[in-house]
Amino acid sequence: MVYGQEPIHEVLYKISKQLTAPLSYIFYDIAEQLVKSNDSLQNLWEQTFLKKWDHTAMKEREKEIFIQFGQTLGVHNLEQQQKQIQLAKVHLQRELTDASEEEKRFSNMFRALGVLFGLLLTLIFI
Repeated sequence: MVYGQEPIHEVLYKISKQLTAPLSYIFYDIAEQLVKSNDSLQNLWEQTFLKKWDHTAMKEREKEIFIQFGQTLGVHNLEQQQKQIQLAKVHLQRELTDASEEEKRFSNMFRALGVLFGLLLTLIFI
């Protein structure tokens, strides 16, 4: 399978070098399996993400986005593939925004709990 002018396994190797662990390992493993196996990219993609997902800090929604994206690789023409990449990027950006909002909400809650706990300790020792 060729993406643009490069075989997909070479593209995946390059992507794995640009990412940090553990996501880089996932892309590297997919590339390795593509070279060694006769299985389809879509099957290898899904199997690898399911097997290695527990090593990431991402949630189930992100996993579903990655798996759905993998199902589209090599199936569409270049223009449609670029649209699929943009769609996955938009979905992941939305998840990042949601995670940032959740972090802000929980950080405020823990800060308030810390202050209240400090007041409680002060009252106990007085």
